[in-house]
Amino acid sequence: MPSTALAFPIINNQQSFGAVVLFGFSDGSCFSPEIVDTLQNVLNYISLLYGRYKNQREAKKTKRELDITYRALRTEHSQLRKTLDLYNILTALSRNNKGINEIMSAMYSTAHTPIVYYDELLFPIASCGTSAQHVLPDHF
Repeated sequence: MPSTALAFPIINNQQSFGAVVLFGFSDGSCFSPEIVDTLQNVLNYISLLYGRYKNQREAKKTKRELDITYRALRTEHSQLRKTLDLYNILTALSRNNKGINEIMSAMYSTAHTPIVYYDELLFPIASCGTSAQHVLPDHF
């Protein structure tokens, strides 16, 4: 059974995140002021290291989040730029009374995907970038 106990909280940013407890087992034992001061200094150092660790971990997390946001914004910017470019091209072609083939060619050069234009009865009128039959899927 200990005859003496001494507890020190480990505090960082006014929050306790641990404690160190010393027990003395000899009769009439007590801890000298030097031991108390030394332990207090060591715990202050541990608290600083813990705070630095938390700050570095939070900085890494923030950097990861910012990198993800940056990549998403760059992708969004690229997509918006392509959309605006296509809008400007199609507007210019429309103003100059260009035909459907030139408009579809401009769309194909921007989208890089086959394009087929159908009439109201779903018969193909024009196509660009495809040589396959222009048949719609069953139950379309």
